[in-house]
Amino acid sequence: DVAWHGETLDDPPWDDPLAQWLALTLAPACPGEDILHILINMSEQGRRFQLPSFAPLRWHLALDTACLSPANMVAPADQSALDATSLWVQERSIVVLEGR
Repeated sequence: DVAWHGETLDDPPWDDPLAQWLALTLAPACPGEDILHILINMSEQGRRFQLPSFAPLRWHLALDTACLSPANMVAPADQSALDATSLWVQERSIVVLEGR
């Protein structure tokens, strides 16, 4: 299952021809997999995205293309839980969060 979002939850910018951002939440395909939340910002400005809440799950940063390699990918054992209801995404970058 996929839930589509914009900067706000459940409000994808389908009707905005100038929108250069999108977010989506992917449900696990198999038992034991993490839920994923993907934030895409292809605009020339950073943007703040709301994060969905799935208590008791917490979001963990897995990928941020705004960071230089190899810091852009974080191994599950090294991921810290985010304590936030929104997340700033740098311009022209993609962030992937894992919920667990």
